[in-house]
Amino acid sequence: MGDKMSEEERMAKVMGIRGFGKSAVKKPVGKKAAPLTSGGFADMLMMSMEKDKGKANKKTDADVAREAAHAGRKIGGGETAKVEEIEDGSGIAKYPITHRIELSSHTKAITALAIDRTGSRLLTGSMDYSVKIWSFATMDSSFRPYKTHEPHEGYPVNDLSWSPSATRYVASISHRRPIIFTAEGKELKEFVTGDVYLLQESQTRGHTAKTSTVKWCVDDENCIISSGCDGTVRLWNPERVDARQEVVFVHGEKTIGRKKPQVYHADLNGTFKSIITTGEDGRIAFWGRNKGFTRADMVIKAHDPKEGGCTCATSTADGRYIASRGMEGTVKLWDTRKSTEPIAVRTGLETFYETTNVIFG
Repeated sequence: MGDKMSEEERMAKVMGIRGFGKSAVKKPVGKKAAPLTSGGFADMLMMSMEKDKGKANKKTDADVAREAAHAGRKIGGGETAKVEEIEDGSGIAKYPITHRIELSSHTKAITALAIDRTGSRLLTGSMDYSVKIWSFATMDSSFRPYKTHEPHEGYPVNDLSWSPSATRYVASISHRRPIIFTAEGKELKEFVTGDVYLLQESQTRGHTAKTSTVKWCVDDENCIISSGCDGTVRLWNPERVDARQEVVFVHGEKTIGRKKPQVYHADLNGTFKSIITTGEDGRIAFWGRNKGFTRADMVIKAHDPKEGGCTCATSTADGRYIASRGMEGTVKLWDTRKSTEPIAVRTGLETFYETTNVIFG
């Protein structure tokens, strides 16, 4: 027969058999051998080619890590977040998000977040009317809040802010009256409301329309600022929330009695150098205390009022840079020394609520 193989020998070779009969020895094979047809040989050839291709295209560790990030698999014992749009051209994630947890307890949209200065406790407020208090120090694998309460039954939560000592917090709800609570969620004080029938709002002791934001001053336990849809920002002493306080008329006191653009947000610029306000007119205004908050020191036309205006503006600790967010779905970064144009713009960020925020890390 020479080098030529009989039909039986070729079949035996394909099936992995040496010899026939009782003494035949079978090689371990993973799958049943394909029949000796043109289709069978084609399948075998394809399997061989795929195997060779796999060897030729062996993935590097970087490839595996990147694919794992996209798939959300675990690497090194940690949960890797999906990369999606956070990669640049190098394929490296821009932000440290290799580990994350999801705190799922609210039944509707979350509209307020506040973390205390120690980083150990978190407040969340929602359209479901509730505030939840989370303690990272005592949290177990269930990731549940240790306290849940409603600041005012039937009113969504707009904003939350811790006191500098983290012993109290203040809540802004869709009502004229902010409320102060202990760190455990026990109500301490309700702010006074204004008289809606007085045209001179400087003579009222509180807001005459629902409040949008509240901020406890960073380094002053005795200072809280609040903004309202009545077009004013008010400064409060939390020990005397029924007393008349300083008032910022964002659109001028002469506009009382006429429709005024609502104030969506008020914050402190740096270490209380000024107050920053934003609203449905799309402007960012800076109000200096040295002028008694009677006139804006600077105004930036930041966002389109026809699209809903500017929902938020916040500053870096030194007050040099401002980040703003608009209802049209943009976030803009501003240098206060040259505010005619933003130095950076990010688009495509959907904004559904007038309380949508932006913060610096």
